[in-house]
Amino acid sequence: MGYLSGAAYETSTSIEAWSCSYCHHYNVTDVKVFSNAIGGIQGFTAFSHSLNAVLVVFRGSSNIQNWILNIGTTRSSYSLCSGCSVHTGFSGGYNLVASAVKTAVQNLKAKYRGSKLFVTGHSLGGALAILCTADLKSVFGTVDLTYTFGQPRVGNQAFADWYEATHPTTFRLVDYADIVTHLPPSNLGFVHNNNQIWYQRGMQSYQICSPESPSCANSIGTTNYSTDDHNLDNYIKLKTFTESN
Repeated sequence: MGYLSGAAYETSTSIEAWSCSYCHHYNVTDVKVFSNAIGGIQGFTAFSHSLNAVLVVFRGSSNIQNWILNIGTTRSSYSLCSGCSVHTGFSGGYNLVASAVKTAVQNLKAKYRGSKLFVTGHSLGGALAILCTADLKSVFGTVDLTYTFGQPRVGNQAFADWYEATHPTTFRLVDYADIVTHLPPSNLGFVHNNNQIWYQRGMQSYQICSPESPSCANSIGTTNYSTDDHNLDNYIKLKTFTESN
């Protein structure tokens, strides 16, 4: 899934031609890019014959330093669950492309009947993948697998509890001291969803932890948070959770 997330950072032309540097790792067809220049959102849908799965992939921010500085901390109400609120910017970003994503998924599901549905994304793309997973499940009834890499917190405690209870096949991978996984701050009411797969230094071993476990990512002091650990190349090179599960 990491290579797919990497492909989402390429130009729309190379993605749709499936000729990007990360593309050769997956044999896919029916590739279609969705984007919104105003919101800086980009991703693609495709079909993997080897996985028998419709794929929805979201790009992260193209400038992580600026994105961190401007991430914002406001939340808006969320209609799919009672008492839930989610990050206003993430929700607004997903809404800019939601219609295009659902249309593309509907077309692929109609073409490849009985196929699975996988969603993934890195960084901001991970947050969008969470909101997309919830939306797609409400429309299509199920999402078979969601993987996020270096995902920020998306919503409040009510959202985290609801999402974890209703979307158990979501896995949130964290590279050691990745700074983005600590944003937006928990003291402002943001809470992570689903179990985290937390990798120690060297990315060869991991722990499966509760969302806000003090023994995993939250054991890292704020002065040790790292933008280097957020690099997608780290997530691509790790001994992946998917390889052992």
